[in-house]
Amino acid sequence: MDYSTLKKEVAAILQDVPNRSLPLFKFREIFEKRYRRSVSSCDLYRMKDVVTISDNSTTGLGYVTGRRIISLSSDWNTEGADGLVVFCRLHPPMKSALESARLGWAEREIGVSLPNVEIEFNTLSQRIGNILDSHDGGFPLFSFMDCYASEFGQMERVDDGSGVPLEHLIASVHGVEIIYADNGMKRVQWKIKKEFESGLQQIPLDIQLAQLSRELVDLIKTFPKCSIPFSKLIPAYHHHFGRQCRVADYGHLTLSSLLQTLPMTIQVIGEGPNRVITLAHKAQMKRFATDVLRVLKGQLGIKKQIRLEDFPMAFGQLFPVRAFSPEDYGLCFFSDLVLELVENFTIVSLVTGDDGEKLLAIPKREQSHQEVQKTRIFAAEVVELLGHSIRCEMQFSKFIPSYHHHFGRQCRVSDFGFSKLAELFDSISDTVISENPHPGVDCNPEDKMLRLTPLEQIKVVGDQIRGLVQNRMEKGIVTRLAELEDIFLSEFGFALRVDLCGALDILNLINQSLSSWVKLDGDYVQVSDNEQQPTLEKEPLTMNGSEFLAAYGGKNNTNLDNVEKNLNKLGISQENSDEAKQMIQAFGKEMADLLEESGGYLAVQNIESAYSQKYVLNFFFNFLEVTNISWIGMGDK
Repeated sequence: MDYSTLKKEVAAILQDVPNRSLPLFKFREIFEKRYRRSVSSCDLYRMKDVVTISDNSTTGLGYVTGRRIISLSSDWNTEGADGLVVFCRLHPPMKSALESARLGWAEREIGVSLPNVEIEFNTLSQRIGNILDSHDGGFPLFSFMDCYASEFGQMERVDDGSGVPLEHLIASVHGVEIIYADNGMKRVQWKIKKEFESGLQQIPLDIQLAQLSRELVDLIKTFPKCSIPFSKLIPAYHHHFGRQCRVADYGHLTLSSLLQTLPMTIQVIGEGPNRVITLAHKAQMKRFATDVLRVLKGQLGIKKQIRLEDFPMAFGQLFPVRAFSPEDYGLCFFSDLVLELVENFTIVSLVTGDDGEKLLAIPKREQSHQEVQKTRIFAAEVVELLGHSIRCEMQFSKFIPSYHHHFGRQCRVSDFGFSKLAELFDSISDTVISENPHPGVDCNPEDKMLRLTPLEQIKVVGDQIRGLVQNRMEKGIVTRLAELEDIFLSEFGFALRVDLCGALDILNLINQSLSSWVKLDGDYVQVSDNEQQPTLEKEPLTMNGSEFLAAYGGKNNTNLDNVEKNLNKLGISQENSDEAKQMIQAFGKEMADLLEESGGYLAVQNIESAYSQKYVLNFFFNFLEVTNISWIGMGDK
């Protein structure tokens, strides 16, 4: 027990006593009854700034068997008297719920804890606000049941192990907080906005506390209703993480004071030996939001939404080891959880379906045209990056540093219209998939594996096998089908996984999927003659002139006379030969490749130099009779 808290508890008893004096033996008896622990005479003698202990044989108290008297010191500061009140002065504790007689100062004792209840969160929030208004903004926590009963009648208790701890519900109300008062006891009051104080010397400690906060969340959520007895936290931490939790490493002397520095994550319910540690309301709602998001992402279809009545079943399918219960997230009813979720988080919204039913859904922000184009370029970059990895897969947490190292630039998710990297990968699900390396076990997104889809894997494997066979042919070495997998392992350092390409065996892979890269000639593998050509070159090169002008003008809202004039300048007309059209198409393909290599965009003033470094610029310009490349994209102004 903190020594300063002990002094406040001693002062809280004496200030309620007439003349603020008691025989020492009587004081120790009341102290033990009220706080359920004893206080030594040695500790009391040390509190010279709080109490004075003297011998007095003329006290006039006939029942005194000793001569020592303890009195509240005149030097003790009583300005904050409300902070020393253990029970509400307006509603002192009663002897029982059925009796109206109030307890005197010598009879008062602190209850074990507030009960479990089942009550709508919105109703409780309004009533707590009314109680605070009638109590000048604050009252002792242990008087809550008496204060509540005086205004709204007795609150129904739940004694069968269900329900939610009332103390947790009180702390969850917006604008309300439970603090430790000057006497060391808990007090309910309106939340006071505190100034943020930080310094450079606190940064290492803040990092340690943030790490501890995440570890405690991971630990506590493994217990029923996310609650663990206070005395079992340290052993459970040691068992879960395999190392000791030393409070001194975080700058504290006691575990209680350490946990008080994590109010957004941890809440300590109750007092004394019956204290219980649970997750704070904010941590619980963050956990619920994460679980809801996982359920929604598991739904079929593009909309990713689910009816409220279907949520428990979908939750059970995703988390088969535990059934859905609102009490596991610190509220009594599912409707309370949904309301808190949609009001405080933007990742999930409550929408109305076509039939009027309420649905939980993932809100979608429409990507701009530029963001869509960048996303497709990003998909090609993912193929290139993962194509250099073993079996075209990579750990999720290693993607960002690998991308930076490979392309020499940062991967900013916001450039593609998303807030999280996982959302970006979901948008290119036709290119890459994110898989749990341990099916059936919950894991964070950072622990998942990224892998190219079977279609993209076929392209990468096709290029690898074609290059392998081509090199051996140039050296005069033939490649037998039976030896191909061993040769692949020797060349690339990892085994060929035909199942990742959607094939049954190596023969099925070559015949069904790799016919554009290699072919079989008996038992030997050879380079295929029908290599895939870009689809751009297979598209028709002609279109009726009047149809083109009408379609282009309607789509771009452009003056048709200017369009026709610019086409004539480019050498394209209805009477022109296909040579000009083929040159324009070739130029378009070259520009597409150039923009893709440049990350999707280039400054206009840099296009000409970038193009000339890669292609023969003058030949193309002479053919079209234009002076600079910028004119081609800009046209006449």
